Amino acid sequence: MTETFALSRPISVTDVAPDGQTVAFEADAEEREALAAAFNLSSIESLAADFEVKPWRGDGLSVAGTVTAVVVQPCVVSLAPVRQTISEELYLRFMPETKVRKGNGEIDIDPGGEDPPELFDGESLDLGAIAAEHVALGIDPYPRVPGAQFDPVEEGDEEEDEEPSPFAVLERLKRGGGQ
Repeated sequence: MTETFALSRPISVTDVAPDGQTVAFEADAEEREALAAAFNLSSIESLAADFEVKPWRGDGLSVAGTVTAVVVQPCVVSLAPVRQTISEELYLRFMPETKVRKGNGEIDIDPGGEDPPELFDGESLDLGAIAAEHVALGIDPYPRVPGAQFDPVEEGDEEEDEEPSPFAVLERLKRGGGQ
């Protein structure tokens, strides 16, 4: 997580209290506009995060909480605006990348156990980037307004006023039917 995101709320690992701390924030209009453009949305009306950040295994962090947002995007059928409320619960663990490099460079993964920790670089973790990523994960990839239906064009639905395709003409010639 080394990229700079439109929504940035870094927290220093050393600033987190031993018993943890609550971090809550809302994206401002400029941040929401930049994220909407990045996610190809019409708009993001609101975006808020409420996290509990705690130390994890010494120099790592655990982040648990909720990200909520209201987004607007075009309907895949009618292009009318579709409003969606996103609420994503999360529990993540982060370990400094330097800790992995100092060891054997591997993280043991138990297929039946918990997910391995995410890696971060530096002395801080960007909670804004975490919130933005979870909003992106919650976006409906095929939004539809209620009642919108796609009516596929069936073969034979072509209007008779249209000129026949060159391939149809060749097929008739091949069969000996002429035009």
